[in-house]
Order: sequence, then C-alpha cells, then structure tokens
Amino acid sequence: MGTTRSYSLSNVAINIGTVTLRDFGRDDAFSWGWTSRLWNRTTGQDGGNVYSRNLERIVQGRISLLGTSRAYTLLYGLLEAQSGDQLGIVPNILLPLPFLLVDAATGDVLSARTCIFMDPPSPSKGQDLGDAVFGVELPNLRFIPGARNLL
Repeated sequence: MGTTRSYSLSNVAINIGTVTLRDFGRDDAFSWGWTSRLWNRTTGQDGGNVYSRNLERIVQGRISLLGTSRAYTLLYGLLEAQSGDQLGIVPNILLPLPFLLVDAATGDVLSARTCIFMDPPSPSKGQDLGDAVFGVELPNLRFIPGARNLL
C-alpha cells in the first residue's frame, strides 16, 4: 500500500534579504532553471570526447506575487536599491541580497548569497488584478533536494 502525500504552498518560505515573500501569484510562486549544463564537451580531430566541468552555476528564476501583496512593494524597493532605475543613479556595486527557499513539505532547500533582479515586474490592470512577476538570477545557487521525498 502506497503512502498518501499532501502538498501546500503555505509550507514554502522564501526570503530575499530581509523580505519574506507572501501572497504568491495565482498561477505560480517561484520557478527556476539552470542556465548552463554541468559539463562542456569538446570533440578532438581523432573523434575522442573531452569533458570539462562548467564552473558557471547560474540559475534564472521567476517570482510571481499578487499585485496587492505587501511583499511586492518591499521587493520592488529592493529592486530599486539594487538598480537605481527610478533615481537615475546606478550603484557601483550590486547590493548583496541573500536568497533562501525552504519547502517544509518536501525538505527542499535553495540558497544563494545574492539575488540579482534582471527583469522588473509589469503588473496588469484590468477586471482582475494581475500578478507581478520579477525575473531574477541566482549565481552559485545551492540546491539540496528534500529527504522527505524518500519517505
């Protein structure tokens, strides 16, 4: 007899800097993917393959929040502090914004020393309030799959 499992997004905690994300978007909360492969392959003239480790470990992510979320306003403030877009003053360095995601349901943990905002949100205004989606990059992300998936 198999084990019955349940899942709830309320078990997922995401923090960027000092901001705890709440009120995720309707269709998604956080999605991510690696931008590069683990290995680069080179084929020599003799047909032999040489594999070299790719040291670029960057993740691109999308954070989706409701337009009414308090976290949306706070996250936009962090984006502005990092980019200086509205002020017209670009900072000399990117502010370090630690990223941490913990999924209590599965035990998954994602962490990065800094979160870089790549795409500002474009919230929609219509009959229903749309989601605000931030595009981020997480250099040198560490992913630890949850042990609870094994139970």
